[in-house]
Amino acid sequence: MSGSKIAVIVAALVVVAGAIVIVSLKVGGTGTDEPAQSERVRLEIRASEAAKILMNGKPIGQTPLGIYVPKSSQQITLEATMVEHWATRRGQMVEPERHMKKTIVADHDQVIDFIPPKGPPPP
Repeated sequence: MSGSKIAVIVAALVVVAGAIVIVSLKVGGTGTDEPAQSERVRLEIRASEAAKILMNGKPIGQTPLGIYVPKSSQQITLEATMVEHWATRRGQMVEPERHMKKTIVADHDQVIDFIPPKGPPPP
């Protein structure tokens, strides 16, 4: 083999090896832009009714919901909006929204339950 062919093969191998490293960092989550698994905590968010969930004012999904967040000593605000179904004495269906808010610190794995008080919400 000539020297130029060997140089091309070596260059191709270097490119492939670099691509493998980049893909493994992205898939494995060990890059510096993502916290390692030990630096994250799991939040399991549940509600008695299906609820839309906001975290620090941003929508993140609907219950039941399990997410991983960076471990931190800072407070996180979770808000749940549930639509309840009630029948009035006259048989009319009423579907009021009930809003609940909880503040947590994501320093350990935890379960957060949104359970509204019994009875219809205030008018």
